[in-house]
Amino acid sequence: MSTPDETPASTVRVATDVVIKQIAWWAEQLIVVPAPTWRGHWASVQIGWRALTAARSADAFISGNPRNALIIGLWKRLTGQTRPALMMVEMRLDDPRPGLAWRAKVALQRFAYAAVDAMCVSAKREALVYAERLAIPAGRFHFVPWHTNVLEPRMAPVTGNYAFAAGRTSRDWRTLAAAAEGVDVQITVVCSQEDAAAVRFPSNVTVLTDIPYDRYRSLLEGARLVLVPLEAHAYSSGQVVILEAMALGKPLITTRVLGTEDYVTDGVDGVLVPPGDVAALRAAIHDVATTPGRAEALGRTALEKVQRQHTLDQYVRTIFDLAVTKAARRA
Repeated sequence: MSTPDETPASTVRVATDVVIKQIAWWAEQLIVVPAPTWRGHWASVQIGWRALTAARSADAFISGNPRNALIIGLWKRLTGQTRPALMMVEMRLDDPRPGLAWRAKVALQRFAYAAVDAMCVSAKREALVYAERLAIPAGRFHFVPWHTNVLEPRMAPVTGNYAFAAGRTSRDWRTLAAAAEGVDVQITVVCSQEDAAAVRFPSNVTVLTDIPYDRYRSLLEGARLVLVPLEAHAYSSGQVVILEAMALGKPLITTRVLGTEDYVTDGVDGVLVPPGDVAALRAAIHDVATTPGRAEALGRTALEKVQRQHTLDQYVRTIFDLAVTKAARRA
């Protein structure tokens, strides 16, 4: 087995639109499609063309961009090509919606994604939901646990007397606001301006909006505990903050929804509460905040799990090895 710094040996030509600057061998071993330096529809067209061009000369293509995967999938379906082996990572579909436009989008996805050889999801239950949505065999879906962005996992010392909650996607701020009203704990929340305006937080909650990442990380590292309240959706969310908190040895309280059960073992390396349950969240906050020994045990066990299962190197090698395997089966 290779060490984290070793370049994996492979003669397979792998291209990708996923940029991973922290892993040196990624850019050396793969053909990385450069992203445009501007935004907008023209940028999407150009990156799609670049991805297709790279895919046509590759044995495997790893895509983290649903549009690029759609373009390459359409090209494969319309031309009858079986190569490259096409793999989607960080796959995420939206919630079902009424209307013809949504049904048309699903029909297009079903046609194009039928040419995808492997679909990597961040939650086990996503595989079942997406397989049914896309009418694709469940065997093509692969649960690849998400990674922490903390490159050096460690027990970060507590420097502030506050609980910390942050995020944009699928956050259940209303339940947290209601739960916070009944506990003697200072809570710092980082959210969007829209969320801050839409929710009435009690006086023991400090709300910050759209802060720089460095400030977010500083607040996360100094917190006594971390809260990730989530809504239930057809897709998973919250793993970034969850795994960053675990990688810093922070006791974690989050909602038991699709995805979190794959990362947090209730009562062992974190606490899971039912969706929308104000009383359960309030009780969990009070319990962890007033039981230092339990809080430290939860954080230390969480750190050990991240070090075993959720490093960036582990994630990158898993998707690379899967792409090579799929390409070999196409040979």
